[in-house]
Amino acid sequence: MHTRYPYVPEEGAVSVRHGLLALLAEEPELCVGRNEPYNVDIEVDYTVPVHCEGRGLPYVEIEIRQDLIGAESGQREWAERLARILPRVVDRSGVLGG
Repeated sequence: MHTRYPYVPEEGAVSVRHGLLALLAEEPELCVGRNEPYNVDIEVDYTVPVHCEGRGLPYVEIEIRQDLIGAESGQREWAERLARILPRVVDRSGVLGG
C-alpha cells in the first residue's frame, strides 16, 4: 500500500518530466502518477500556457496531496526531497545548456 501520491502532469519538457518521474519513482514510499489527475488546457489554465508554453520554456508541475504537507514535518520532508532531486533532474535534462 502506497501512502504518498505526487502527480507530475504529462506536459512540459520531455527530458525534465521523464527525469523527475524516474527519480521520484526511485523513492520507495512514493506512488508516482503521470498526468493525473489534470491536463493543462488553454481554455481553463493560465500560468503554464502563458508563462511556459507561450514562451517555449521547459516546465513541470508537481502536485502533492495536502495532507502530506499540512504539518511542518511534511513540508520539510518534501522540501528536502525536492532540493535533492530537482538539481539532478535539471543537470540530466540539459535544459540550462549544461
